[in-house]
Amino acid sequence: AFEFALVLQKNSQDEWILIPLGDATSVYTITDDDIAFNEQNLLPLSLNVSRTKREDLRNDFFVKYRINYSTGTPDMQVYVSDINADGTLEQNLSSNTGALRNTSYTSWLQESIDNYRGSFTYEETLLFVRDTATANKHLKLYADEFGFKKQIVTVALQKNLNTLALEIGDVVKINCDFVGSINKNAAKYRIVAVNYSDVGFTSATTINLTLVEIASALTGTLL
Repeated sequence: AFEFALVLQKNSQDEWILIPLGDATSVYTITDDDIAFNEQNLLPLSLNVSRTKREDLRNDFFVKYRINYSTGTPDMQVYVSDINADGTLEQNLSSNTGALRNTSYTSWLQESIDNYRGSFTYEETLLFVRDTATANKHLKLYADEFGFKKQIVTVALQKNLNTLALEIGDVVKINCDFVGSINKNAAKYRIVAVNYSDVGFTSATTINLTLVEIASALTGTLL
């Protein structure tokens, strides 16, 4: 495991985001002691918890790779896609193999197609990948990132030496009462935004973080 390794990717709003690639180790655990509280009512000073928007979800994935140097187009692809006549999800139908075939992904993504009444496709061409094993890792990466509704947490933390060291791309855990007993210290989150002023006597005493749950922490590490 490692602190982080990231892939730069655009979301549905055409914004660049960082996606963790692999089994990222959390660099810090946010606890109740880190939360900035309102001294009058003892509630968190700033806290918002939401989930992934529908327009950011995908349930149909194609990853093309092994660029043909003569034609400039990819020769190979792996996929999880609703392409059968009977409407079921399969992966690598032609070879009957693949990283996500006969796994829970097919039922998860089929349920998404049923719930949202349609397939919403994500396609990616890997310009520098030649082998199927790496392509399958990317397939799972994109399925993890875009196939599931994830928690999005915006929270104000107290400014201290620990929280000042947190950066965009870092992976953290949350061990606080506000996340509930199920997710407490279990799910991993990546930091996608940090907002704080310079340290000084007149500067703000809080740091605002935006955290997005890492789905691979729930579905398993890369194959």
